Amino acid sequence: MISEFAVSAKSSDFEENAVRRLEHDGVVVITDLFEEQIVRQIALDSERVMSTPSSRGSFGYIAKDPFKRLYDGFLFSEHTASTVAHLSIISIIEAYLQDNILMTECLLKRDLGTNLTYFPYHRHTGTDLVAATNNRFGCGVIYYIHDTEEGAFCYVPGSHKLPLDKDITLLSESLECEELSREIRRVEGNEGSVVIFNEAGWHGPEQPVTTPRTVILSGYQSKQSSGNKTRTEMPILISNIRELNSSQRDAIGFSSDSRAKYADYHIRRRSESLLERIHRYCVIGEHQLSKWKKRLRTWE
Repeated sequence: MISEFAVSAKSSDFEENAVRRLEHDGVVVITDLFEEQIVRQIALDSERVMSTPSSRGSFGYIAKDPFKRLYDGFLFSEHTASTVAHLSIISIIEAYLQDNILMTECLLKRDLGTNLTYFPYHRHTGTDLVAATNNRFGCGVIYYIHDTEEGAFCYVPGSHKLPLDKDITLLSESLECEELSREIRRVEGNEGSVVIFNEAGWHGPEQPVTTPRTVILSGYQSKQSSGNKTRTEMPILISNIRELNSSQRDAIGFSSDSRAKYADYHIRRRSESLLERIHRYCVIGEHQLSKWKKRLRTWE
């Protein structure tokens, strides 16, 4: 599939073309950027973690609700860092934002295709930033782990140029909702494609759909706008950054602070249900029972 927003990394001037596409539409799809072997390995790594839920701290996905599965983006594959922090991605976004950039977050997400709408179209207005003086303060980055059509990321081309109302972040709240909704475009992409978009434009995943979608969600913001702070603290495996140079490490947050703590990140925050409390007490009880059994054996 070839998206109307696609720019191939095989062309010699693709970075300049990508910047022009961002300036005009607010969104671009970069294709042919990564080696096929790496693309396939990322897909295999994502399937491994998404096939089993985490239990008692075991390796597996986090499920906060029945709609999606989540995991820390830098922890499931050794290739995540070299893809979402690829030098060309950094170069394109820095040229577009006209500033050094800093990663906001990085997570693996699988939308389960429940045929329900749970993540509506929205835009970012910069209210969480130190200084967002215009509409160019940050870009989202989406890595498609498989060929993605139904359920793909969607964007309203040109909406990144519209004035920001910091009190309106949902498209349904906008006075222009009906008109803008007619302009929503599906941003399709093949396995290994990367979507870069101005987060001030109206965007979100296509819903409701019945097709699952697995992506790496990340993004970058201007260092000046963010005060050199990531959106959240991000865990990463030390061995997986060996191939990153100093500018890549700087872009993912090695010399920065954070606006939110690791434990407060949304994939780790949720209200505990009655069933979950019962399960927690059962686990504690099982451990206590095992401890007493061990003690009894020592007394025999």
